[in-house]
Amino acid sequence: MLHRAEKQRPRSPHHIDLDRGYEVRFWTRQLGCSAEELHTAVGKVGSSPAAIKRALESKRGRAARRSHSGSA
Repeated sequence: MLHRAEKQRPRSPHHIDLDRGYEVRFWTRQLGCSAEELHTAVGKVGSSPAAIKRALESKRGRAARRSHSGSA
């Protein structure tokens, strides 16, 4: 049997509502980020999950490149 939190899905698959705790939990699991990272990304690129995913991937790519350039 699913728990209530596991049943809750975002009201819209095209918009992240940071005022709804269950949506923040859902999207942090889906996107593999912290709530703080999610809030920061929404502030930078808006509430579109696709835009946030791109922003997080870009940030992770930059971080990976920085860590590799320091080890040369």
